[in-house]
Amino acid sequence: MATSPNVNIRNLDGSPGSKYISGAGPHVPPTGRSFMAIQFLAATVVEALVGNLENATSMKTASDNISHAAGSTILVTGTSITLDANGRAIMYFK
Repeated sequence: MATSPNVNIRNLDGSPGSKYISGAGPHVPPTGRSFMAIQFLAATVVEALVGNLENATSMKTASDNISHAAGSTILVTGTSITLDANGRAIMYFK
């Protein structure tokens, strides 16, 4: 069996788990929760993010247009994220 080079986030605080998200959103955590990290499973552009990441809108500007590589993770507390149409990720709840 092949092993994955990706690093997974562990919910060390006993939080309620995670959710697979794909395609355009917005994607939100369960009612009363927020997310604490997003781990990308495919090259993904974040179209919009509601959370504590300063200048989050710059990730989608024409000059920046950042594509997060498969396996990369952003640590950010948030309540909504919109991926590009081909985006795939795991949202880790807080």
